[in-house]
Amino acid sequence: MKHLVSAVAVTLLLASCREAGPAADQVTSPAGHSYVHITLPGAEDVTVQVAWATDWAKRQDRAPATPYLGADLILMGGTADHAPGQAGEVFADLGSLGRLTASADHIIGDLTFTPDTLVETVSIANAHLRAPSLDDAWFLRLRDGLADTMAEAKTRPAHVAYDVARWAILGDRPVRRSLSLDDPRDVTETTREDVRVWHDQTILRAPEAIVVAGDIPRSQADAAVDGLLQGLPTTPGPARVATIADFTPRRILLHDPNADSTYITFVAQLPTVRGNEGFADLMIVDALTAGDRSVLFEAVRTRLRASYGFRGELARYGEDVRLFALSGGVETARLAEVEAAVRDAYGAFREAGSLSDLSERKQILADSLAEARTDTAQAAYGTLRALLQDRPPETVLTLGAMLDGVDDASIATRLQQVYPVPDGFVTIAVSADADALPGACVITQPAAAVDCP
Repeated sequence: MKHLVSAVAVTLLLASCREAGPAADQVTSPAGHSYVHITLPGAEDVTVQVAWATDWAKRQDRAPATPYLGADLILMGGTADHAPGQAGEVFADLGSLGRLTASADHIIGDLTFTPDTLVETVSIANAHLRAPSLDDAWFLRLRDGLADTMAEAKTRPAHVAYDVARWAILGDRPVRRSLSLDDPRDVTETTREDVRVWHDQTILRAPEAIVVAGDIPRSQADAAVDGLLQGLPTTPGPARVATIADFTPRRILLHDPNADSTYITFVAQLPTVRGNEGFADLMIVDALTAGDRSVLFEAVRTRLRASYGFRGELARYGEDVRLFALSGGVETARLAEVEAAVRDAYGAFREAGSLSDLSERKQILADSLAEARTDTAQAAYGTLRALLQDRPPETVLTLGAMLDGVDDASIATRLQQVYPVPDGFVTIAVSADADALPGACVITQPAAAVDCP
């Protein structure tokens, strides 16, 4: 959801102030790197974002926790000229920010700085990308921390429900292991050598997409891109591997006698956004779950008084698998009643095909996004998402007008053509009561979800 808001933000901010000079230009640096230069007049910062393609999460012979550990260790583990942990301290002194984030299909590099610290910030980042020390003590610290985090997460019914959903939808495939890390050995048996191999195969000279956003001239943007990627291996990056997913509707209950609460989630697939559908999806999910006037709050908490609240989510299992989820904690004894109420309320909303407060929602969204007019991180991220979805960079200059184009007719079309029927979800519950969801496939381990009809 956060990323969708960010992508929407940049499209609106660029379109709304186009006359003041914002521009999105596809250019090539002196070193031959193709990138998009987003000019944002008045922006104080500069953001460079880079997307490196990776197939690590799709490969059976790879330790699945490696990209998460490596993304942190590269910048924390030092270089020949920087002690472990020093980069973060220097960046803080400079007012700069740097991070790497792992997903199923990409490693996203994000570097933000002021124009006067460009040279020093980029030099430090390049040194860590090009020749990281991958300090062993830091590696062990990060690995132990991730192992503890995953162990704690497995005690929460909500987390377990998502694990079950991934088993049901993705099956016993490497990408599921990478997203879930549900086997402790997937973390504890990862080695520093795994990280070194991952780094050498992933952080390459030719990323899939590069964006520079800020109020700087082309020459400085060139310097940032070329300086950041200088000396990286010229090995070609991997081809994108499709994520195989099965969203066939099923009802599954994981019986956990030790669960201290009951949780239910409804999951379905949505297509990749190509136009103003992102605005529509954001408002649809918001109308369903956000606030005490939302559809599901009214149906489940106000009328039944049987839920702690439902939330909606737009997420991904990979670049080509986008999903929509409705989730919430409920009273164990009323799980079946809540399930029926959610389906009925959702079905009525889908059938009605309109938002009674559409104009208000659009205005609130426009007002909140207007604050991001010089936010270089949002501008870079929105443009990077467009490039990774095979959309032209100039698309971001037109989407602001698309917000105005969202109306009752487009909302109704979206709901009817894309959103599932009430019985079209993969439904997962976790409860201490094995009989709480009559008719469901009852399992005792998340992996058993693959065998549920």
